[in-house]
Amino acid sequence: MSDLDMIDLAFNVFGQPIVVRAPAQHSDWHARLRDLMGPYNTPRAMQPAELIGVELMDDDLPWHVTYDKYTSMLANEDQLLQHLEWRIFSIGVLHASATLSLHAGAAAREGKAVLLPGESGSGKTTLTLALASQGWQILTDDIGLIDVQDVTGIVRPCARCCHLSADSLRQLTAKQVALQGPIGGLPEYFRQAAQGRATPIGWIVTPRYAPKEELSLTRLTQAETAALMIHGGLRQMNRTVREQWAAAITIASHIPGYRLIFPSLDAGLVALAHITGAATP
Repeated sequence: MSDLDMIDLAFNVFGQPIVVRAPAQHSDWHARLRDLMGPYNTPRAMQPAELIGVELMDDDLPWHVTYDKYTSMLANEDQLLQHLEWRIFSIGVLHASATLSLHAGAAAREGKAVLLPGESGSGKTTLTLALASQGWQILTDDIGLIDVQDVTGIVRPCARCCHLSADSLRQLTAKQVALQGPIGGLPEYFRQAAQGRATPIGWIVTPRYAPKEELSLTRLTQAETAALMIHGGLRQMNRTVREQWAAAITIASHIPGYRLIFPSLDAGLVALAHITGAATP
């Protein structure tokens, strides 16, 4: 396939230019990908840019995505979009200038943010988004980019789509949380209707949804809080492990950390209100 048959889709994620070079034909998914990427779309890429190649082949797994000499083979356009969305954000995080990056939700209220580090399946996305029903502004549900200024950890907003199960969507709809979607024609992909600004962290709470257990709230030591952030860390090219540990220790020495086990969404929200001193509506 010649270069004349290709098109460049350009994005800028956390300051990193990224290009998806794809076939110009069979292009219905181009608009869907731009829909998924939302504010990270750019009219053209700045140079140098990270390049992701997409080819359409004549085999059982026709979509081939190549990045950094590795190729993933995908069966259909939905799988292609899911892979590209993940790949683009992974590259953005890898090159981000943030002092620390981790899997975490975050929401802000009255000039302070609650940071909710947690692995996939911990319930952090649903709990984070549900805070919107309590007057909080959502910053991110999954990618927590943190800058350390003096001794203050500041969490940046991230407009990546939320990935919601049918049950999570039902619970959030019941709480009248405003969401846009489905995005890009993918039934589990949604975006919060409004987003807050970069905000200093006031509390760190690692949540775990456990419907068969009792509500439990435990105060963590500074060492446990720092280790929690490092354990949930995302790979970054611009930061050494020593720098990440130093950032985590600085934040943990000034911000209280907690472990929260919650059997229901309402119980989780009540516990967070107790920690943060926020009155529930």
